[in-house]
Formats: sequence, C-alpha cells, structure tokens
Amino acid sequence: MSLWLTLAVNSIAYGGLLFLLSAGFSLIFGLMRIPNLMHGSFFMLGAYFGVTLLDKTGMNFWLAALLSGAAMAVIGGLIERLLLRRLAGQELAQVLLTLGLSFIVADVCLMAWTGDPWQPATPAHLRGAVRVAGLFFPLYRL
Repeated sequence: MSLWLTLAVNSIAYGGLLFLLSAGFSLIFGLMRIPNLMHGSFFMLGAYFGVTLLDKTGMNFWLAALLSGAAMAVIGGLIERLLLRRLAGQELAQVLLTLGLSFIVADVCLMAWTGDPWQPATPAHLRGAVRVAGLFFPLYRL
C-alpha cells in the first residue's frame, strides 16, 4: 500500500510541476501576447542557482529558494524590458529570440555546472518520513 501511495504522491507532484510550466506559457502568451519559449530554461537556471546557494554557501533551504526565485524574476524582467518589448507584435521574432536565448542559457549552464550528475545533501528538516496512512485514512490500520 505504501508503494502505491508514494507513487500517487510523486505523480501528483510531477503533474503539478508540468502544470505550472505549461500554465506559465499559456498565461504569458494569453495576457501579454508574447510567445516565450524560455520557461524550461528559467526553471533550470533557477534550480541551478538554488542548489549552488545551498552547496557553496550553506544557506538555508527556503532562503536559497526565495533568492533563486528573485534572481530569476530579475533576469526575466530584464529580458522582457530590454529585448522582448522591442519586438512587440512580432510573434515570429519573439519565438526566435526566446528559443535562441533558451539554447544560450542551456549552453551556459552546461559550461558553468557541467553535465555531470550531482545531488546536493537533503536539508535536515526535509529528511525522514511522515506517516500518511493514519492522517488521511483513520479507518485503515497499519
């Protein structure tokens, strides 16, 4: 039973992540009429920033997440202000610009952080297990 519960929670979390990435594209294109294809690159770059802050500085997990999110907001704002705003109404040029920037970000990340697998240590407050069956299914006994 615990295997199926773990698989269900992981599937919901992964589906939520995919929803956030796709909803970002839909909202940006729907509201601002900018076909931004850099959402995956922003996500990757923010994750690398956060993991680097965790590993190199020993920063608190939540502070590193907030700082990497803020850094990505600044970078996204600069790209919109300096590059995308000049191409207002030119969807094809915006697609080509954001796709090209996505390739550039991917290559810069490959140069800076290499392509080797790397797993940071899990923060202490996220280690361990939580007994879920007793919380959500009080009639179910272990």
